[in-house]
Amino acid sequence: MDQLAAELRPWIEKTPTSIDKFEGRRTRRTGGLIARSSRCRELLMNRLVLGSANQILGRATSLQVNATQAITIAPGEPAQVIHRDQWAFDMYPFAKDYQVIVNAI
Repeated sequence: MDQLAAELRPWIEKTPTSIDKFEGRRTRRTGGLIARSSRCRELLMNRLVLGSANQILGRATSLQVNATQAITIAPGEPAQVIHRDQWAFDMYPFAKDYQVIVNAI
């Protein structure tokens, strides 16, 4: 994790803070981690990570990476409202028990 932090530090430091309350005005969201960090690529391909994703998305026929992101929250930043990222896909008629997204922290 120290090596990962060292790889990402220059990118995180260059990332501006978010501009709205939902994402956090003192929060940095650094994306494109697969292109920027070999450690992130290793983590994404880890057997446990892939196995967990496959189990959660068991009805899916394939997996696709949507985003890789380091979220850096500054001290004093208010908590984000409770939400589900899956709500972004509500326009599609998935069965209620069909998971379309997995997030890992």
